[in-house]
Amino acid sequence: MAETRVAVRSAEYMENALRLIQQHVHRVHKRSLNATDLLTPSDLDVIARVTGCLAVCQPPLCKDDCFTDRYRTFTSVCNNRTMLNPTMFTGDVRVNEHNEQLGVLTFHMVFLRKHNCLARELKKLNPHWSGDTTCQEVRKTLGAFPQIINHRDFASLIIGNGATQKFLPPYEDYNEFINPGVANIVSTAAFRFRHLSIQPKIFCLNENFQEHPQFKIIDLETDQGSKFRSLSLAPSGVDPLMWGLLGKPAKLQKQDKMLPDKLREKLFELTAHLGVDLGALNMQCSRDHGIPGYNAWRRFCSLSAPKDQRELAQVLHNFDLAKKVISLYRTPENIGVWLGAVSEPFVKGGKVGPFLVCLIGQQFKNLRDGNR
Repeated sequence: MAETRVAVRSAEYMENALRLIQQHVHRVHKRSLNATDLLTPSDLDVIARVTGCLAVCQPPLCKDDCFTDRYRTFTSVCNNRTMLNPTMFTGDVRVNEHNEQLGVLTFHMVFLRKHNCLARELKKLNPHWSGDTTCQEVRKTLGAFPQIINHRDFASLIIGNGATQKFLPPYEDYNEFINPGVANIVSTAAFRFRHLSIQPKIFCLNENFQEHPQFKIIDLETDQGSKFRSLSLAPSGVDPLMWGLLGKPAKLQKQDKMLPDKLREKLFELTAHLGVDLGALNMQCSRDHGIPGYNAWRRFCSLSAPKDQRELAQVLHNFDLAKKVISLYRTPENIGVWLGAVSEPFVKGGKVGPFLVCLIGQQFKNLRDGNR
């Protein structure tokens, strides 16, 4: 918690410093400018050092002696340096999270393949490009793939066609007054609704979407890291995992069957030795960030805020569930935002309730319209 507070405080100092600079620049130039475009790398380095961000972003200093290669540190910093257990280097640290993120690993591998394929073709067309230019052009092109997938295909399946027409009408132009950052309520609660669609098993299929003859079903509590390494060394690579992700449906989110027991009792059990409850983690996360409760955010979305068990049952369309929730929280005002959000019935054509439609729809709109 102490390290988190230091990082958050440093980020606030950095944000305030850049905002003050931008305000001053706006008074001088009388037009909107990005403050970082006017600062040299040395200027940004000074600001990062003064605000404390530089210290937070610095890589750890790892000793190189017989003890560090043989023993693991208490904080886990500088571990796995001998590569006895290969560490995956990506832009997402979760690929090495307890060896239990096979889906994330697989998608990183697929996009890595696409990156290398595009780089080879662009280099043929532009032999005069340097390696850095080729990499940056591929990076720009590849970044469009998830944007198209998320906004054109994914959003409408989650929030329904009606909400898609409301929040994501035909694109007009970049809006400099919209903040494209991910809202705290979305990252700590709303987007975590997808945890309820996680299957308790990971399927490996062949190119015909049939059971793979070599790689079988993988349970969540098994050592997925070793499974991934064996798959990556096979001639087919991670294709069986991707075919499994495509060929098998996600778990259906139901009010009486939310999280599988393996996610509530055995998450990270193999490496943490004590199973973790993913639902409890989700609820605690919003509390750690000081996120207001379920009713407060329903008011924010101009939705009704239930005052008692009867009104909550009307919102959830489920008397028994409302009774259980009230027995735990006593009043709807105490309900945690994540639990309340995932308890709502789906809107027509979507995979979330009206409350999450509001948050996710607005977030996707901000991501698209505020992105230069």
